[in-house]
Amino acid sequence: MKALSIINGVVDEQVHGDIERYAQLLGFLSYEPEGALDGAGRSSRIALACADTAGLETYKSRVSEMHRAGCPVILIPTADSEENPGSYRKYREYITAHAGFRLTLSEFREMLRRYVSGELLAERTLCFGTSFTVDRKQRTVMKQGRQIDLSLFEFNILVFLLDHIGTAVTREEMLLVLPERKRGSTRNIDTHIKHIRRLLDMRDVIVCVRSVGYRVDEEGFLRKICGSADR
Repeated sequence: MKALSIINGVVDEQVHGDIERYAQLLGFLSYEPEGALDGAGRSSRIALACADTAGLETYKSRVSEMHRAGCPVILIPTADSEENPGSYRKYREYITAHAGFRLTLSEFREMLRRYVSGELLAERTLCFGTSFTVDRKQRTVMKQGRQIDLSLFEFNILVFLLDHIGTAVTREEMLLVLPERKRGSTRNIDTHIKHIRRLLDMRDVIVCVRSVGYRVDEEGFLRKICGSADR
């Protein structure tokens, strides 16, 4: 299955950066609207387009084309639209939904679940930056052009952690992604996590949450795996 991409047509610099960050954390490629129909569609499937009111004006023809092609277009309110909440009305024919103010990672994740096919989300190849990919269908992990040999159990645990990036998950929750015969002890999880950390050099990315389980640290992941600077 192809990777999925998000078109980021938000002009507001802060919100644009937030969406870029959320896309990376959730394993989506991200493109500017100018290249959306020329380049992104060939290397990935466009899943969602985001724009603020300034973006709807700047990229009006691109946004309307994507909307007509069936791509969900989400209006992301920014400071300007908050001051003038009616400013987007003339673009209603291009908008699938109107997001809430101050979009968070969890809200962005929920927005994707609501407007992107569950089958696409479940089978897509996860792309974190340009050097780390996880192919759900083929069950392969590539880092910096090299395939990482994870066991099936380790692959399932890794994907579970990535699906909950930034959130602490319990060992008991992770046990459920293993075959029933392997669910006898949470120590199995610790052993698999140790191997994943070593093979992917994620010792300071997959962090232990005392008395709970493990969490993929957002900033550590962006910095070390995606190659992005801290925000």
